[in-house]
Amino acid sequence: MSDNIENNPFFGLFGSVSEAQTYSHQNVQSEESTSAEEVEVVPEPSSKAEDQESTGTSSGSRRDAAINAIIEDVFCITISKKTPSSEPLLYMEETADCMSPVERLDIHALEQALFERLLLTDPSVRLLKPASRSNSAINHHVIEKEVLTYLFECHKQLMDLKRFKPELVDDITHMDELVIRNFATALHQPDLYADQELPLQFLNMFNDYDISQDHLTSLITSVVELSMKDEGAEQGVQLLRQAFTPVLDEIKERAKISTLLTLNRYHMYLIRFFSSNSILGNILLSHSTPNDERGSSFGNTLFGAILSTSYLPKSTLPSDQFQFDRSMESSCHTGQQFICDFMHSVFLNLFKNSLQSRHALLSWIGKCLHTNSSRGRLANTHENELSQFTAATAVSDGFMMNICGVLLRLCTPFIGTKAISKLLKIDPTYCAVQVNDDNEASERWVHMKAMSSETCLISLNSDNDGSEPMNRPTAQSYNFLTEIFFMTHKALDLGLRVLYEKWTQLIQELARTQRQLETTQQSLPETAQTIRQILETPMAKSMAMHTCLLEPKNLVLLGDLYVATAEWLIQVTIQPPSTREPESFAPMELRPLAFPLPEPVPATLSCVPEFLMENIVCYQSMVCRYAPQTLESKGTDFLEPLLSLVLVFMGSKQHMRNPHLRARFAECLESLLPHQNDNSAVQPPPVGFNREALFRSHPHRTQIVPCLLSVFVGIEMTGEGVSFEQKFNYRRPMYLAMQYLWTLEEQREVFKSLAVEAEANIRATKQPLFYHFINLLMNDAVYLLDEALTNMNQLRNLQNARDNGEWENLPMNERQQNLGRLMHIGMMARFDNILGKETIHALQYLTTEITSIFCHPLLVERVASMLNYFLMHLVGPKKKNFKVKDQQDYDFKPADLVMNICRIYVNLGKCDEFCSAVSKDGRSYSPKLFEQAEQVLVRIGGGMLITDLMQVASRVADMAVQQNAEDEAFADGPEEFYDPILSTLMEDPVILPTSRIRCDRDTIARHLLSDQTDPFTKAPLTLDQVISDTELKERIHEWKKERLSQHATKKASIENDSLDTE
Repeated sequence: MSDNIENNPFFGLFGSVSEAQTYSHQNVQSEESTSAEEVEVVPEPSSKAEDQESTGTSSGSRRDAAINAIIEDVFCITISKKTPSSEPLLYMEETADCMSPVERLDIHALEQALFERLLLTDPSVRLLKPASRSNSAINHHVIEKEVLTYLFECHKQLMDLKRFKPELVDDITHMDELVIRNFATALHQPDLYADQELPLQFLNMFNDYDISQDHLTSLITSVVELSMKDEGAEQGVQLLRQAFTPVLDEIKERAKISTLLTLNRYHMYLIRFFSSNSILGNILLSHSTPNDERGSSFGNTLFGAILSTSYLPKSTLPSDQFQFDRSMESSCHTGQQFICDFMHSVFLNLFKNSLQSRHALLSWIGKCLHTNSSRGRLANTHENELSQFTAATAVSDGFMMNICGVLLRLCTPFIGTKAISKLLKIDPTYCAVQVNDDNEASERWVHMKAMSSETCLISLNSDNDGSEPMNRPTAQSYNFLTEIFFMTHKALDLGLRVLYEKWTQLIQELARTQRQLETTQQSLPETAQTIRQILETPMAKSMAMHTCLLEPKNLVLLGDLYVATAEWLIQVTIQPPSTREPESFAPMELRPLAFPLPEPVPATLSCVPEFLMENIVCYQSMVCRYAPQTLESKGTDFLEPLLSLVLVFMGSKQHMRNPHLRARFAECLESLLPHQNDNSAVQPPPVGFNREALFRSHPHRTQIVPCLLSVFVGIEMTGEGVSFEQKFNYRRPMYLAMQYLWTLEEQREVFKSLAVEAEANIRATKQPLFYHFINLLMNDAVYLLDEALTNMNQLRNLQNARDNGEWENLPMNERQQNLGRLMHIGMMARFDNILGKETIHALQYLTTEITSIFCHPLLVERVASMLNYFLMHLVGPKKKNFKVKDQQDYDFKPADLVMNICRIYVNLGKCDEFCSAVSKDGRSYSPKLFEQAEQVLVRIGGGMLITDLMQVASRVADMAVQQNAEDEAFADGPEEFYDPILSTLMEDPVILPTSRIRCDRDTIARHLLSDQTDPFTKAPLTLDQVISDTELKERIHEWKKERLSQHATKKASIENDSLDTE
C-alpha cells in the first residue's frame, strides 16, 4: 500500500509515506465524524458573484474569482463554509484548514482539494446545500462516489468550458490535466480505491458514447499519452495493459453469454476506440491472442467471444437448448451484419495503426485458420464421434461464418469491377512458400501456416519421369492483398463450405426422416409420434443454418469475390511464361482469353490450392438452389467470368487434375442455366433473362458443349478415381445442362459437328469425343434403367407383404428392419429412376437430329438391344411386376419412358442398319413387341406415335426375314471364325498383341471405350496396337460368299421342287 501511496501524484504534499497514510485514514474518520454532526455553515445572503467582487476589484482578483467559480461549478467542491448561493457543494475540510484564511480555490489548491474529494467514500456527508434548495434533488455529480465516473464528468465540463471561456483556456487546460492525471493514477494504482469497481466504471463511461464520443476520445487518448510520457514506452505500455486487462476481461465474459440481440453495443464502441489507437490497439490484440495452439482457444478470447456471437450454437450444446424460429430471421440478419461490420472496422483500424500492428493481426488470422484446419476435414460435416471431437477442439460455425464476413469486407478494395489493377497484383505462388519463423513471415509477408501442404490444381511431378523432382515457383516476398485474398478463401473453406455441407446433410436427413414418418404413420403410429418430436430440433437448426448462409450482404460480397477470383484464375492460366526469374508471379497485365489455351500450362497453377475452386463450386451450388436471383440480378458482365472459368478448367485435366473437382464444375454450369421455372410474369426482366443472354452472347460459347462432353467422358476413364455410383451424382447437372443447350440452335450445331467428326474418325487410335460420349450414355441408360426396374420389383414385393399382413406377426425389430429396407430400396429406386429417365431423354432429343453415328456398325447393335430390352419389360407381360403404390414418390414414370423409347425407334427407324440390328436381337425382340407397344401407347396418350412406330415395325419385320436367311446360311461355321467375346461371326479379325487372341475389331473397339486393357490379360492396350489378321479375314469372306451361294442354290432347288410338285 505504501508503494501505491508513494507513486500518487499528491504524495509531494506530505512529508512522508506515513503522513499520507495517516491523512487518508483520518479523512475516513473525518467523514464519519462529520456524518454525526452537520458541517457548521455561516449563512450568507449575497450571491457568489457578489462575494467574489467584494474581495477586490483588481483584474487579478476577478480572475481568481472566475477560477474559483469554475472549480466550484465543475468539481462541485469548496473550501468556504458559507452557504452556496445556487448549487450544492462539497466542503473540503482538510484543504480549507491548509488554505485558511483564504476561502477561494486556485489551481494549486485544486490539487489537494481534488485528492481529498476522490478519497471520500461517502461524499454526501460533506454536502453544503443552498438554503433555497434544501428540499430539491441534488445533481448526482455532486455526490458521485465512483472515481472514474466523477473525473469523466469533470473532463466533459472542462472541455465544453474551453469553448465558452477562451480568456481562461490555460487555467482550464491545467485543471483538465489534473483530471487526466488523477484518472491515470486510478487506472495504474487501483489499490488506492480498493472498494471501487474501476473496470465497471470505465465500461459504463461508454454507455453514453453516442453523445460523449469526443469527450471519451480526448480523455483516454490523454491518459495514454501521459502514461507513455511519465513512464517511458515500455513501462507505460505495461501499466496500460495492467489497467485495461480487467476491462477487456469483463467485456469478454459478458460477450460470451450474449446473443445477437443482447450483445452490448456500447462495449463494442470501446473496443473500436481501442483499435483506433496504436498503443491501445496493440494491447487489445495482445489480449485476444491465445497462449496455446488449440483452435478453440481463439474462440475463448475477446475477439473470439464477439465473433462467436451468432444464432448458431456456440458449442456442442444438448439439442433441447437450441431454438430458432423463422420470425427471427430479419433480426438475426441485422445482428450478423453488425458483428461483421463492427469487427471489420476493428481489424481495419488495427491494420492502419502501424506496420507492427498489421503483421501482428495477420499473424493472428493465420494462426487462427491453421489451428482450426481440422474443421475442413470431411468427417467434420457428418454427425459422429470425430465431428464432436473437432467441435470441442475448434471454433464454432458461428465464429467461422463471422470471420468470413469480416475478411470478405477486407477484400472489397480488389473485388469490384473497377479494381482489376489491384486484383492482378495477387501472387498465385503464395501458398507454395514455407517460412521457418515469425521474423521470416513478416519479412516475406507470409503469415499463413502449412499452406505449402495444401492440394493444388496441378502437380509439377505427376507426369514427371521421377528422375528429378521439380520445385514450385515462389516469389521473394508478397503483399497485403495477396495475404488477405488467400486468408479469405481459407476462411470460407473452413466456414461457409463446411456449414453448407452440414446443412445439405441435415436437409437430406430431414427428408429421409419425413419419408419414414409418412411410411410409419399407419403401420407404427407410436413410432410416428416419436419421429415427429425428433424432427423439431433439426428443423430449427436447418432454419438457423439457412438464415446464416444466405445473409444478404455476405451473399453480395461472396458473389463479388468469386467473380474476381474467376477472373484472376483465368489471368493466371493464360499468362505467358517469363523469360527471366521474376520478382513476382502476379499476372499484373490483363490479357484476353482465347481458345485453345496457351502452352505450356503455367507452373504457377501448381501453387494454387484446390479450395479456391471448391469455394466457387459451393457458392454457385448454394445460390442455384436457394437464392437464384443472386446471380441473375448482377447482369451478364458479372456472369461472364464464371462461365469462362468453367470453360477453362472443367474439361482440361492439364489445368485441374482432380476429376471430382472437374466433375463438380457441372454444378457451376447448372447454376448459370436460365431455369424456366424461375421466370415470372410480374418481374421485369424475368429471372433468367441475363443468364439466357449469357449463353447467347458469351465470346467462347461454342466451347461449352465440347467442355461438357469432355468432363462427362473424363470422370469414367480408367485411373480417374471416380467410383461407379458417384459418377451418376456428378452427371445429374450435366444432363440438365445438355438439355438446355440442345434448345439453342447454335449449340445444336456444335453437337452435330462433333457427331460428324466422330463418325469420320470412329476407328481412329484416339477415340473421338462424341463417339465416346454416346457409348457412355448408353452404358448409363442400361445400368440405371435395369437397376430401377429391379428395385421397383423389390418394392412391389415388400409392399405386398406388408399390405397382406405378413409383417404383423413379425417381432418389432424385424418389422423395423423391413421398414428400413423398404425405405432404402425406395430411395435407391428414386435415384435410378430420375437419372435413368434423364439418360433416355437425352438419347431421345439427340436422335431427333443426329442419327447416322447411332446406326454405325460399332454402335447400332447396342442401341437396338438396349431399346428392345427396356421396351419388352415396360410393355410386355412383365410390366405388372413394376406396379407399386405411390409411384410418384419414387419418380417412376413408365409412360414417359415408353414414349421416349418409342420416339428413339421412330428417329432411327429410317436407317436399314438399325432395323436390321433390332431384328437380330434374339434376346428381347419378337414380332409381338411393337404390337404390345402400340396397345400401351393408346392407353398413355401416345397415339400420335403409333403410325410412325408401325412403319418401323414393318421394316424391322422385313429385315428379320432377311436376317433369318443369313443366320441359316452362316450356321455351323468354323469356331475360329467367331469372336470369343460375343460369339458372333467376325467381320474384321484382329490379333491382340499380349494375349495373341483373335477377336473382331469392332468388339475390341467397344471394349476399349471404357477399359483400356486386353480383356484376357488386363495388360494396357490401345486400338492402334491391335494387329490386323488379313489372312483370316479373307478366309471368312470367302467362306461367307460360298455359304451364301450354297444357300441360294439350295433355296432355288427347294422352290423348283415345290413347283414340280404342284
